[in-house]
Amino acid sequence: MAQPPMNPDDPRGWGRPTWAEVDLDRVAGNVRAVRRIVGERCKIMAVVKANGYGHGAEMIAETALEAGADSLAVATVDEGIVLRTAGVTAPILILSPISPGEIPRSLRETLSLTVSNEATAKLIAAEAERLGSHPTPVHLKLDSGMRRFGGNLEEVLGAARFVKRAQSLRLAGLFTHFADADAEDRAFTDAQMSSLGECVSILADHGIAPDAVHASNSAALLRDRRYHLDMVRLGITLYGLPPSLDFRLPDEIQPVMSVVSTVAHTMVLKPGDTVSYGRTYRATAEERAALVPIGYA
Repeated sequence: MAQPPMNPDDPRGWGRPTWAEVDLDRVAGNVRAVRRIVGERCKIMAVVKANGYGHGAEMIAETALEAGADSLAVATVDEGIVLRTAGVTAPILILSPISPGEIPRSLRETLSLTVSNEATAKLIAAEAERLGSHPTPVHLKLDSGMRRFGGNLEEVLGAARFVKRAQSLRLAGLFTHFADADAEDRAFTDAQMSSLGECVSILADHGIAPDAVHASNSAALLRDRRYHLDMVRLGITLYGLPPSLDFRLPDEIQPVMSVVSTVAHTMVLKPGDTVSYGRTYRATAEERAALVPIGYA
Protein backbone atom coordinates (compact mmCIF):
# COMPACT_ATOMS: atom_id res chain seq x y z
CA MET A 1 0.00 0.00 0.00
CA ALA A 2 1.31 3.44 -0.92
CA GLN A 3 2.17 5.70 1.99
CA PRO A 4 0.19 8.98 2.23
CA PRO A 5 2.23 12.09 1.39
CA MET A 6 3.96 13.67 4.38
CA ASN A 7 2.67 16.98 5.66
CA PRO A 8 5.13 19.66 4.41
CA ASP A 9 5.03 21.23 7.89
CA ASP A 10 6.22 17.99 9.49
CA PRO A 11 9.94 18.45 10.39
CA ARG A 12 10.61 14.77 9.69
CA GLY A 13 10.45 15.59 5.98
CA TRP A 14 13.00 18.42 6.13
CA GLY A 15 16.09 16.27 5.70
CA ARG A 16 16.98 15.62 9.34
CA PRO A 17 14.73 13.87 11.86
CA THR A 18 15.71 16.14 14.76
CA TRP A 19 14.29 19.58 15.42
CA ALA A 20 13.67 22.19 18.11
CA GLU A 21 10.17 23.28 19.06
CA VAL A 22 9.67 26.71 20.62
CA ASP A 23 6.45 27.28 22.54
CA LEU A 24 5.57 30.95 21.99
CA ASP A 25 2.67 30.72 24.40
CA ARG A 26 5.21 29.96 27.11
CA VAL A 27 7.36 32.90 26.00
CA ALA A 28 4.34 35.16 26.44
CA GLY A 29 3.54 33.51 29.75
CA ASN A 30 7.05 34.14 31.03
CA VAL A 31 6.82 37.82 30.14
CA ARG A 32 3.47 38.12 31.90
CA ALA A 33 4.88 36.31 34.96
CA VAL A 34 7.76 38.81 35.15
CA ARG A 35 5.28 41.66 34.73
CA ARG A 36 3.44 40.42 37.81
CA ILE A 37 6.75 40.32 39.70
CA VAL A 38 8.00 43.80 38.77
CA GLY A 39 4.66 45.61 38.58
CA GLU A 40 3.17 47.91 35.99
CA ARG A 41 5.45 50.91 36.62
CA CYS A 42 8.70 49.04 35.94
CA LYS A 43 9.58 48.57 32.29
CA ILE A 44 10.72 45.25 30.82
CA MET A 45 13.54 45.07 28.28
CA ALA A 46 13.54 41.65 26.58
CA VAL A 47 17.06 40.49 25.70
CA VAL A 48 17.05 38.68 22.34
CA LYS A 49 20.78 38.63 21.57
CA ALA A 50 22.44 35.62 19.91
CA ASN A 51 19.34 34.92 17.81
CA GLY A 52 17.16 34.99 20.89
CA TYR A 53 19.51 32.68 22.82
CA GLY A 54 19.14 30.28 19.89
CA HIS A 55 15.32 30.34 19.95
CA GLY A 56 14.76 32.66 16.97
CA ALA A 57 15.14 36.38 17.61
CA GLU A 58 12.38 37.66 15.34
CA MET A 59 9.58 35.50 16.71
CA ILE A 60 10.76 35.81 20.32
CA ALA A 61 10.92 39.60 20.01
CA GLU A 62 7.46 39.85 18.47
CA THR A 63 5.94 37.55 21.09
CA ALA A 64 7.64 39.31 24.01
CA LEU A 65 6.47 42.73 22.84
CA GLU A 66 2.91 41.52 22.32
CA ALA A 67 2.96 40.04 25.82
CA GLY A 68 3.96 43.35 27.40
CA ALA A 69 7.71 43.89 27.06
CA ASP A 70 8.51 47.56 26.45
CA SER A 71 11.76 47.31 24.52
CA LEU A 72 14.45 44.93 23.28
CA ALA A 73 18.19 44.48 23.70
CA VAL A 74 20.75 42.76 21.49
CA ALA A 75 24.53 42.42 21.52
CA THR A 76 25.47 43.73 18.09
CA VAL A 77 24.37 46.19 15.43
CA ASP A 78 23.79 43.35 12.96
CA GLU A 79 21.40 41.71 15.41
CA GLY A 80 19.48 44.96 15.72
CA ILE A 81 19.25 45.37 11.95
CA VAL A 82 17.86 41.84 11.62
CA LEU A 83 14.98 42.85 13.89
CA ARG A 84 14.39 46.13 12.06
CA THR A 85 14.34 44.25 8.74
CA ALA A 86 11.72 41.93 10.23
CA GLY A 87 9.51 44.94 10.94
CA VAL A 88 10.20 45.47 14.64
CA THR A 89 9.66 49.15 15.52
CA ALA A 90 10.13 49.00 19.31
CA PRO A 91 13.23 50.54 20.92
CA ILE A 92 16.30 48.31 20.54
CA LEU A 93 19.42 48.80 22.69
CA ILE A 94 22.83 47.58 21.53
CA LEU A 95 24.43 46.34 24.75
CA SER A 96 27.99 45.94 23.50
CA PRO A 97 30.57 48.49 22.36
CA ILE A 98 30.55 49.20 18.63
CA SER A 99 33.17 50.43 16.19
CA PRO A 100 32.98 53.99 14.80
CA GLY A 101 32.20 52.56 11.38
CA GLU A 102 28.98 51.02 12.70
CA ILE A 103 27.54 54.29 13.98
CA PRO A 104 25.94 55.43 10.67
CA ARG A 105 24.11 52.11 10.22
CA SER A 106 22.96 52.20 13.82
CA LEU A 107 21.49 55.66 13.50
CA ARG A 108 19.80 54.95 10.19
CA GLU A 109 18.08 51.96 11.82
CA THR A 110 17.14 54.02 14.93
CA LEU A 111 19.07 51.73 17.27
CA SER A 112 19.97 52.93 20.77
CA LEU A 113 23.68 52.75 21.59
CA THR A 114 25.57 52.08 24.80
CA VAL A 115 28.14 54.74 25.73
CA SER A 116 30.84 54.53 28.39
CA ASN A 117 32.90 57.66 27.74
CA GLU A 118 32.75 61.14 26.28
CA ALA A 119 34.80 60.28 23.18
CA THR A 120 32.23 57.76 22.00
CA ALA A 121 29.39 60.15 22.77
CA LYS A 122 31.06 62.79 20.60
CA LEU A 123 31.37 60.40 17.65
CA ILE A 124 27.69 59.48 17.88
CA ALA A 125 26.62 63.12 18.23
CA ALA A 126 28.63 64.20 15.19
CA GLU A 127 27.14 61.46 13.03
CA ALA A 128 23.63 62.20 14.32
CA GLU A 129 24.11 65.85 13.32
CA ARG A 130 25.34 64.82 9.88
CA LEU A 131 22.42 62.49 9.26
CA GLY A 132 19.84 64.69 10.96
CA SER A 133 18.73 61.68 13.02
CA HIS A 134 18.33 63.33 16.37
CA PRO A 135 17.83 63.33 19.20
CA THR A 136 19.48 59.92 19.17
CA PRO A 137 18.88 57.88 22.37
CA VAL A 138 21.96 56.61 24.20
CA HIS A 139 22.40 54.64 27.41
CA LEU A 140 25.40 55.26 29.64
CA LYS A 141 26.97 52.16 31.16
CA LEU A 142 28.75 52.24 34.51
CA ASP A 143 31.20 49.43 35.26
CA SER A 144 30.40 48.82 38.91
CA GLY A 145 32.37 45.57 39.25
CA MET A 146 31.69 43.29 36.30
CA ARG A 147 34.94 44.49 34.65
CA ARG A 148 33.77 43.74 31.16
CA PHE A 149 32.38 46.87 29.47
CA GLY A 150 31.48 50.25 30.89
CA GLY A 151 33.08 53.39 32.20
CA ASN A 152 34.17 54.35 35.67
CA LEU A 153 32.35 57.07 37.57
CA GLU A 154 34.49 59.88 36.16
CA GLU A 155 34.12 58.63 32.58
CA VAL A 156 30.36 58.26 32.87
CA LEU A 157 30.02 61.71 34.40
CA GLY A 158 32.02 63.24 31.56
CA ALA A 159 29.88 61.45 28.97
CA ALA A 160 26.68 62.50 30.74
CA ARG A 161 27.69 66.15 30.77
CA PHE A 162 28.39 66.02 27.05
CA VAL A 163 25.11 64.24 26.26
CA LYS A 164 23.22 66.91 28.20
CA ARG A 165 24.81 69.64 26.07
CA ALA A 166 24.47 67.84 22.74
CA GLN A 167 21.22 68.66 20.97
CA SER A 168 21.60 65.56 18.80
CA LEU A 169 21.60 63.13 21.76
CA ARG A 170 19.10 62.10 24.44
CA LEU A 171 20.07 60.34 27.67
CA ALA A 172 17.62 57.46 27.46
CA GLY A 173 19.24 55.39 30.18
CA LEU A 174 21.94 54.76 32.75
CA PHE A 175 22.75 51.18 33.66
CA THR A 176 25.18 48.72 35.13
CA HIS A 177 25.48 44.93 34.99
CA PHE A 178 25.58 42.62 38.00
CA ALA A 179 28.38 40.07 38.21
CA ASP A 180 26.83 37.44 40.50
CA ALA A 181 23.23 38.35 41.26
CA ASP A 182 22.37 34.64 41.33
CA ALA A 183 24.60 34.10 44.40
CA GLU A 184 23.03 33.66 47.83
CA ASP A 185 25.44 36.20 49.28
CA ARG A 186 24.21 39.55 47.97
CA ALA A 187 27.03 41.68 49.36
CA PHE A 188 28.74 42.26 46.01
CA THR A 189 25.45 42.91 44.22
CA ASP A 190 24.49 45.42 46.91
CA ALA A 191 27.88 47.10 46.52
CA GLN A 192 27.26 47.40 42.78
CA MET A 193 23.84 48.89 43.50
CA SER A 194 25.47 51.42 45.82
CA SER A 195 27.91 52.42 43.07
CA LEU A 196 25.03 52.94 40.66
CA GLY A 197 23.12 54.93 43.26
CA GLU A 198 26.14 57.15 43.83
CA CYS A 199 26.37 57.77 40.09
CA VAL A 200 22.67 58.69 39.93
CA SER A 201 23.11 61.14 42.82
CA ILE A 202 26.13 62.82 41.26
CA LEU A 203 24.34 63.18 37.93
CA ALA A 204 21.37 64.70 39.75
CA ASP A 205 23.70 67.23 41.39
CA HIS A 206 24.65 68.28 37.85
CA GLY A 207 21.04 68.51 36.77
CA ILE A 208 21.19 65.31 34.73
CA ALA A 209 18.37 62.76 34.93
CA PRO A 210 18.34 59.70 32.63
CA ASP A 211 14.97 58.58 31.32
CA ALA A 212 15.51 55.17 32.94
CA VAL A 213 17.98 53.65 35.39
CA HIS A 214 18.36 49.89 35.11
CA ALA A 215 20.54 47.17 36.60
CA SER A 216 18.57 43.93 36.99
CA ASN A 217 19.28 40.88 34.92
CA SER A 218 17.06 37.80 35.29
CA ALA A 219 18.61 36.73 38.59
CA ALA A 220 18.37 40.17 40.17
CA LEU A 221 14.78 40.83 39.15
CA LEU A 222 13.77 37.54 40.78
CA ARG A 223 15.92 38.06 43.90
CA ASP A 224 14.85 41.41 45.29
CA ARG A 225 12.49 44.26 44.37
CA ARG A 226 15.18 46.74 45.42
CA TYR A 227 17.03 45.92 42.22
CA HIS A 228 14.11 46.62 39.86
CA LEU A 229 14.55 50.40 39.55
CA ASP A 230 12.93 51.86 36.39
CA MET A 231 13.49 48.86 34.14
CA VAL A 232 14.68 45.23 34.22
CA ARG A 233 16.57 43.38 31.52
CA LEU A 234 14.89 40.01 31.05
CA GLY A 235 17.40 37.62 29.53
CA ILE A 236 17.71 33.90 30.13
CA THR A 237 14.52 33.67 32.19
CA LEU A 238 12.53 34.95 29.20
CA TYR A 239 13.29 31.50 27.78
CA GLY A 240 12.25 29.72 30.97
CA LEU A 241 15.77 28.86 32.08
CA PRO A 242 17.37 29.61 35.47
CA PRO A 243 20.38 31.94 35.74
CA SER A 244 22.34 29.14 37.39
CA LEU A 245 21.83 25.46 38.12
CA ASP A 246 20.99 26.01 41.79
CA PHE A 247 18.58 28.89 41.12
CA ARG A 248 14.90 27.94 41.49
CA LEU A 249 12.49 29.73 39.17
CA PRO A 250 8.88 30.50 40.09
CA ASP A 251 6.55 27.72 38.96
CA GLU A 252 4.78 29.98 36.45
CA ILE A 253 8.01 30.49 34.44
CA GLN A 254 8.38 27.57 32.04
CA PRO A 255 11.06 26.41 29.55
CA VAL A 256 10.05 27.30 26.01
CA MET A 257 12.24 24.98 23.90
CA SER A 258 12.06 21.24 23.42
CA VAL A 259 14.44 19.19 21.27
CA VAL A 260 12.55 16.42 19.47
CA SER A 261 13.95 13.49 17.53
CA THR A 262 13.03 10.06 16.23
CA VAL A 263 14.38 6.56 16.64
CA ALA A 264 16.54 5.72 13.63
CA HIS A 265 17.65 2.21 14.60
CA THR A 266 17.10 -0.37 17.33
CA MET A 267 19.32 -3.21 18.43
CA VAL A 268 19.56 -5.94 21.03
CA LEU A 269 22.47 -5.86 23.46
CA LYS A 270 23.73 -9.07 25.00
CA PRO A 271 25.27 -9.25 28.47
CA GLY A 272 28.76 -7.77 28.31
CA ASP A 273 28.16 -5.73 25.13
CA THR A 274 29.58 -2.22 25.34
CA VAL A 275 28.26 0.90 23.65
CA SER A 276 29.90 3.80 21.80
CA TYR A 277 33.26 5.58 22.12
CA GLY A 278 35.06 4.78 25.32
CA ARG A 279 32.70 1.84 25.84
CA THR A 280 31.04 3.94 28.50
CA TYR A 281 28.03 1.66 28.89
CA ARG A 282 28.12 -2.10 29.46
CA ALA A 283 24.97 -4.22 29.31
CA THR A 284 24.48 -6.50 32.29
CA ALA A 285 21.55 -8.39 30.75
CA GLU A 286 19.87 -8.72 27.38
CA GLU A 287 18.64 -5.22 26.60
CA ARG A 288 17.09 -3.29 23.77
CA ALA A 289 18.85 -0.08 22.70
CA ALA A 290 17.89 2.70 20.32
CA LEU A 291 19.84 5.18 18.20
CA VAL A 292 18.51 8.76 18.30
CA PRO A 293 20.14 10.79 15.47
CA ILE A 294 20.74 14.12 17.21
CA GLY A 295 24.43 14.47 16.34
CA TYR A 296 26.78 17.36 17.10
CA ALA A 297 24.60 20.16 15.74
